Amino acid sequence: MAYPMLHKGSWQVRQQEDYFFFELSYQLYLTQESAIYAHKSTRVTPLMSEKKIIFTYYNQHGQRVEENLELPASVALANQMAITFSPGSGTINKISSIAFTTNYQEGKITYQYYIGSGRFVKKKS
Repeated sequence: MAYPMLHKGSWQVRQQEDYFFFELSYQLYLTQESAIYAHKSTRVTPLMSEKKIIFTYYNQHGQRVEENLELPASVALANQMAITFSPGSGTINKISSIAFTTNYQEGKITYQYYIGSGRFVKKKS
């Protein structure tokens, strides 16, 4: 009888992690695109102690927006490197990545910025 409950719990954890990484990808894209179109510097700030990531960007009306993305209980930040996108180009001034450890996906997940493509690539290790 306990097996279905354990299976349901792992399914929910997997779904929470999948949604978190989907939302993270979207917010990274939105923050970078905002730097390009608003011609203002934007920022991604991971906070280990608060288990969240803050995205600072500008909306279509030019107003500054700060959005928080809470980490699910099964995901932990592996580094706390802030990323700043340059105004007008959306590039960054140094090689940057955001790394996580997860319970369900067992391992490290890294979003690495590639200068050639100008995008983040998700890698599992």
